[in-house]
Amino acid sequence: MRAPFLFILSLSLLSLHVHAGEERYFRYKTANGVTVINDVLPAESAAKGYSIINKDGVVIENVAPELTAQQVVAKEKREKIRLDEAKKARQQADSDRLLLSTFATIEDIQLTRDRIIVQLNNTLESLQQNRIDQQKQLDKLHKDAANMERSLGTVSDTIKKNISGYEEKIAELENLILKASKRVETTKLEYQQQIERFVFLTGENPEPKSATTSAGEPSS
Repeated sequence: MRAPFLFILSLSLLSLHVHAGEERYFRYKTANGVTVINDVLPAESAAKGYSIINKDGVVIENVAPELTAQQVVAKEKREKIRLDEAKKARQQADSDRLLLSTFATIEDIQLTRDRIIVQLNNTLESLQQNRIDQQKQLDKLHKDAANMERSLGTVSDTIKKNISGYEEKIAELENLILKASKRVETTKLEYQQQIERFVFLTGENPEPKSATTSAGEPSS
């Protein structure tokens, strides 16, 4: 009950203010759509919006209608979109400042990209070689297990355990190889985007320069 009381009280004070000025009136519409000018504003009409005018009919202030529940939701949605766009704009500005402070030319970006890709490819090749070595060990264990089964009719628990261990290592290496391969492609894309952004910000003309795919070998 307190909120309606405060609302009515505020209307009463506003009405007193209008009376005190003796020049201001409320213009509003009734439930039937009839425009009324009065020195008192009914509570049921206030929520629909109204105007405050002087004795000559000049509008001093327009008070918008209260928003419906759907309008409130729509307004909040628009505000969220506005805030998200503002956040993205700030993040892009920060990213641009970092880009321009890190690199002086497109060639700087390309050289950095190539150096990182060489490092990533070296890591990838090391993982692939390890995968090959582990597979050789696993193949040997399978051969030993087959020979043991033919001669003894069974395979020892030790060989079974070792086979299982190598299979787990190979599965882990394959997962690391997949991640390393994706990282190489992601790095190429990231640096290409940086080059394009650098060109946009500086207007520098990009010169063709291929990223390396392995140590000392440029990509086609």
